[in-house]
Amino acid sequence: MNAVLLTLPQAERRLRVSRSTIYRLAKGKHLELVKFDRATRVTERSLNRLLAELKGLIPLDVTMRRLGCSRGKIDSLARQGRLERIKKFGSTYVTERSLQELLDAIETKPFQANAEAS
Repeated sequence: MNAVLLTLPQAERRLRVSRSTIYRLAKGKHLELVKFDRATRVTERSLNRLLAELKGLIPLDVTMRRLGCSRGKIDSLARQGRLERIKKFGSTYVTERSLQELLDAIETKPFQANAEAS
Protein backbone atom coordinates (compact mmCIF):
# COMPACT_ATOMS: atom_id res chain seq x y z
CA MET A 1 0.00 0.00 0.00
CA ASN A 2 1.40 3.40 -0.98
CA ALA A 3 0.74 6.19 1.50
CA VAL A 4 0.02 9.65 0.15
CA LEU A 5 2.30 12.20 1.79
CA LEU A 6 1.66 15.93 2.03
CA THR A 7 4.15 18.70 2.57
CA LEU A 8 3.78 20.76 5.73
CA PRO A 9 2.42 23.79 3.79
CA GLN A 10 -0.19 21.54 2.14
CA ALA A 11 -1.29 20.18 5.54
CA GLU A 12 -1.35 23.71 6.99
CA ARG A 13 -3.67 24.88 4.21
CA ARG A 14 -6.00 21.89 4.51
CA LEU A 15 -6.31 22.29 8.29
CA ARG A 16 -6.04 26.10 8.24
CA VAL A 17 -3.49 26.07 11.05
CA SER A 18 0.11 27.15 11.57
CA ARG A 19 3.19 24.99 11.25
CA SER A 20 3.62 24.96 15.04
CA THR A 21 0.08 23.57 15.37
CA ILE A 22 0.96 20.80 12.90
CA TYR A 23 3.92 19.84 15.09
CA ARG A 24 1.76 20.08 18.27
CA LEU A 25 -0.84 17.77 16.71
CA ALA A 26 1.90 15.35 15.72
CA LYS A 27 3.39 15.43 19.23
CA GLY A 28 -0.06 14.61 20.61
CA LYS A 29 -0.27 11.65 18.18
CA HIS A 30 -3.18 13.22 16.25
CA LEU A 31 -1.18 13.55 13.03
CA GLU A 32 1.40 11.16 11.64
CA LEU A 33 4.61 12.76 10.38
CA VAL A 34 7.09 10.92 8.20
CA LYS A 35 10.68 12.13 8.06
CA PHE A 36 13.16 11.17 5.41
CA ASP A 37 16.44 12.91 4.91
CA ARG A 38 15.65 16.57 5.73
CA ALA A 39 12.03 16.47 4.53
CA THR A 40 9.01 16.14 6.81
CA ARG A 41 5.66 15.01 5.43
CA VAL A 42 2.19 14.41 6.85
CA THR A 43 0.31 11.25 5.92
CA GLU A 44 -2.95 12.03 4.16
CA ARG A 45 -4.64 9.20 6.06
CA SER A 46 -3.92 10.82 9.45
CA LEU A 47 -4.96 14.25 8.14
CA ASN A 48 -8.28 12.90 6.83
CA ARG A 49 -8.90 11.12 10.15
CA LEU A 50 -8.31 14.40 12.02
CA LEU A 51 -10.61 16.33 9.67
CA ALA A 52 -13.35 13.74 10.23
CA GLU A 53 -13.05 14.19 14.00
CA LEU A 54 -13.32 17.97 13.62
CA LYS A 55 -16.38 17.85 11.35
CA GLY A 56 -19.20 19.89 12.87
CA LEU A 57 -16.84 21.85 15.13
CA ILE A 58 -16.02 25.54 14.72
CA PRO A 59 -12.81 27.01 16.17
CA LEU A 60 -13.34 29.46 19.04
CA ASP A 61 -11.80 32.42 17.18
CA VAL A 62 -14.16 31.90 14.23
CA THR A 63 -17.11 31.73 16.65
CA MET A 64 -16.03 34.99 18.31
CA ARG A 65 -15.84 36.74 14.91
CA ARG A 66 -19.24 35.41 13.81
CA LEU A 67 -20.90 36.55 17.04
CA GLY A 68 -18.83 39.71 17.35
CA CYS A 69 -18.01 39.04 20.99
CA SER A 70 -15.14 38.23 23.33
CA ARG A 71 -13.99 34.91 24.73
CA GLY A 72 -15.52 35.92 28.06
CA LYS A 73 -18.94 36.24 26.44
CA ILE A 74 -18.48 32.82 24.79
CA ASP A 75 -17.62 31.36 28.22
CA SER A 76 -20.73 33.00 29.68
CA LEU A 77 -22.95 31.60 26.91
CA ALA A 78 -21.45 28.14 27.48
CA ARG A 79 -22.12 28.34 31.24
CA GLN A 80 -25.72 29.29 30.45
CA GLY A 81 -25.97 26.22 28.22
CA ARG A 82 -26.56 28.29 25.07
CA LEU A 83 -23.31 27.17 23.38
CA GLU A 84 -21.65 23.78 23.52
CA ARG A 85 -17.86 23.95 23.83
CA ILE A 86 -15.57 21.00 23.16
CA LYS A 87 -11.85 20.73 23.86
CA LYS A 88 -9.99 18.67 21.27
CA PHE A 89 -6.34 18.49 20.39
CA GLY A 90 -5.48 21.28 22.81
CA SER A 91 -7.91 23.77 21.22
CA THR A 92 -11.44 24.86 22.02
CA TYR A 93 -14.28 24.46 19.54
CA VAL A 94 -18.00 25.21 19.50
CA THR A 95 -20.42 22.77 17.94
CA GLU A 96 -21.90 24.00 14.68
CA ARG A 97 -25.37 22.97 15.84
CA SER A 98 -25.26 25.02 19.06
CA LEU A 99 -23.88 28.07 17.25
CA GLN A 100 -26.62 27.89 14.62
CA GLU A 101 -29.30 27.58 17.32
CA LEU A 102 -27.89 30.65 19.08
CA LEU A 103 -27.75 32.63 15.82
CA ASP A 104 -31.36 31.66 15.06
CA ALA A 105 -32.43 32.80 18.54
CA ILE A 106 -30.60 36.12 18.10
CA GLU A 107 -32.34 36.70 14.76
CA THR A 108 -35.81 36.14 16.21
CA LYS A 109 -35.26 38.03 19.49
CA PRO A 110 -35.33 41.60 18.05
CA PHE A 111 -38.71 40.90 16.45
CA GLN A 112 -40.09 39.67 19.77
CA ALA A 113 -38.76 42.77 21.54
CA ASN A 114 -40.32 45.06 18.93
CA ALA A 115 -43.66 43.26 19.20
CA GLU A 116 -43.68 43.73 23.00
CA ALA A 117 -42.89 47.45 22.65
CA SER A 118 -45.95 48.04 20.41
